[in-house]
Amino acid sequence: MKFCCVFVTKLSAVLIVVPFFLYSVNVLALESASEHLVKAISKKQFSSYQDLNDFIEQSPKVTEMVAPTSDDIENYGADLVKAVTGSDCNRDGKIDDKNVCTATFYKLWFLYKR
Repeated sequence: MKFCCVFVTKLSAVLIVVPFFLYSVNVLALESASEHLVKAISKKQFSSYQDLNDFIEQSPKVTEMVAPTSDDIENYGADLVKAVTGSDCNRDGKIDDKNVCTATFYKLWFLYKR
């Protein structure tokens, strides 16, 4: 009976401590992402954008190689190399979709209190 109580107590402690640890790791990741954005995009530079579309348009462009579809191979042959170019709104070196660009814009907007 004593072993059971000790086990339940330790299990309870683990169940309480682990979520706090995971939360703190998540908060640190968010803070480092914000710090990265501040280093990559200054307040002066961010203030120069007229709106979200201007922010996306002026973001650096990134080109990535992607696998061709079966239609591409059928139309152009097996030696096809396919590249896609897009905006890198959060400056991580990868093409970002509209949702990521929008989130990045508003993070900066709240950060700089435009």
